[in-house]
Amino acid sequence: MTDDTAAIGGSATKIMGILNVSPDSFSGDGVSDASDALDQVARFLHAGASIIDIGAESTRPGAAPVAPADEIARLHPVMQQIRALFPQVPISLDTRHASTVVAMLPYGLGYVNDISAGKHDAAMLATVAKAGVRYVAMSNGNYSQDAQFDGQSWNAPTRGNIIDAVIADLTDSIERTKQAGIPANHLILDPGIGFGRSVEDNLAIVASIDAFADLGYPVMLAASRKSFIRRSLLDDSAAATHAHAETWVGAGSLAVSLYGYAKGVSIIRTHDVEALSAALRMQHLLRQPPINWQAN
Repeated sequence: MTDDTAAIGGSATKIMGILNVSPDSFSGDGVSDASDALDQVARFLHAGASIIDIGAESTRPGAAPVAPADEIARLHPVMQQIRALFPQVPISLDTRHASTVVAMLPYGLGYVNDISAGKHDAAMLATVAKAGVRYVAMSNGNYSQDAQFDGQSWNAPTRGNIIDAVIADLTDSIERTKQAGIPANHLILDPGIGFGRSVEDNLAIVASIDAFADLGYPVMLAASRKSFIRRSLLDDSAAATHAHAETWVGAGSLAVSLYGYAKGVSIIRTHDVEALSAALRMQHLLRQPPINWQAN
């Protein structure tokens, strides 16, 4: 596994490419065939991804939960093939289940990306601490006691300011990971775009993304193709029939990612690695000192 510790939390923003090994991906890009997964990983790495985030359970609103045994069965053949061809690529495992982490450790995990921050599986934090991998802890409104599913999305009432609510949740995650023995330099925070939040909440979280870095940890932005982008740009009645809806969502996702880059996030998790990589390269070029074309 490539050691990219120096870049995490530093000035360089890392691209995390999303590989969904699930037939129920909310973004429609799930793969079940190992060869298709390998092709996607190769494309991502060629385009500039630094981390591949692999998950086998859909997190779309209303998706059926996947049992750890089924999750592991989906992951094994893909992980075997990836490690055979790309032995050095840092892999992030997107899972809520500690047993899945244990099963995938022989493949050399670099990260565990847990949308529940250890709230779904009581064994998760201790498992991560023992494994010695980095841990992405996400703030998730779906785990609020009063979160309700309306048939399309979860809605967790926000008491007061959404930024304060997310900071309080992330602060709790920091304390719980400390108690579990996860080193501070292994922790990455995700404010949780889309999970139990309204469109307005999501926009506010992105707009204030740099506020979460004040907690003292690297921040990951994971807003790619989230429904709040579609709902911000297109009303629900137009989204299904709009001829360019996917283009709008892709452009909106890129705009959100570039905003996060400008605010200094450490990792951007995305489905669209090629587009984001090109955009970040241009941003980097434009931030360089201007060339003086005047002859001496």
